[in-house]
Amino acid sequence: MRRRIIGYGLVATTAVVLGGMVVGLSAASSGKIDDGVHVGAVDLAGLTPADARARLEREYLAPLQTPIVVQRRGKTFRLSAKEARITADLDATIDEAVRHSAEGNAISDAWKTATGKHEDHDVPVTVTASDDAILRFVDRVRRGVDRKGKSATLTFEDDRPVVSDSQTGMAVDRQELRKLVKAAVTTSDRRPITVPVAAAQPEMSAATLRKQHYTVITVNRNTHVLRLFKGFKLAKRYSVAVGMAGLDTPAGTYTINDKQENPSWHVPMSAWAGSLAGTVVPPGPSNPIKARWMGFFDGAGIHGTSDDGSIGSSASHGCVRMHVADVIDLYPRVPVGTTINVV
Repeated sequence: MRRRIIGYGLVATTAVVLGGMVVGLSAASSGKIDDGVHVGAVDLAGLTPADARARLEREYLAPLQTPIVVQRRGKTFRLSAKEARITADLDATIDEAVRHSAEGNAISDAWKTATGKHEDHDVPVTVTASDDAILRFVDRVRRGVDRKGKSATLTFEDDRPVVSDSQTGMAVDRQELRKLVKAAVTTSDRRPITVPVAAAQPEMSAATLRKQHYTVITVNRNTHVLRLFKGFKLAKRYSVAVGMAGLDTPAGTYTINDKQENPSWHVPMSAWAGSLAGTVVPPGPSNPIKARWMGFFDGAGIHGTSDDGSIGSSASHGCVRMHVADVIDLYPRVPVGTTINVV
């Protein structure tokens, strides 16, 4: 009795397989796409090529026509499918689906039908877009999002040097954004892309500027006071004489560009110099530039004077005069390149 039962089981299984073979042969000959074949989430099982194309156009291609959106801090940019020139080769995709469905033989097809076990096969779609269009879009985003870093600046308030704080800017990561947009071209996921950015450092930080201008001089022509700052703190103040009317000490911001001890006087070609104009007066009693010289602009400089009574007034021919002891005291404190602001 046991052998007879087993025999009947074999006959039943054979019948199922043979029946499945008939069904499998019928499906293969129909030109329909096999079970298990899909394009992403779009199922193509049992569809004819024409029906498969219609479904892909509706469920796969249509979402690709939705604009790609990128955002950053309230700014939104859109890249349309038309502008990006997005195309999808559906013919090649359907051909691959049909080719895969036709693979195998009668026995394997029958076995799949009988057991319901079909190979899962995701058919790729070749989606392309214009690289130039994507790059133009990325540059458009960059122009809208980029913000240059703001450098620290040196200004003067009430005869004091002041440094404004620098500000970090923002720069779009061009390569990363291009990669994200290219990836979005091939997917129907149109969630907004956050623009990747990096910090854009200013050309000049406040710390660097303070270091560069550790020593600063200010000269006030109205109060006849020269102030020396070290580390933006007042280190010393001196009474001085400045240019008389018509021969004013030049206002502006300059740098100390020349330093000399007991300098010769290179007399300018000016009417007030009389017969000395254009000559060079060596150090000595007849040289009005005493002890030290710190030049800053077009023949104007800081120097000592024997005319102590002129200090505190507008009496020079454009230079900044100091008591000899004061200019000797100031000289070693002021390196070449020191900023001087005259107001």
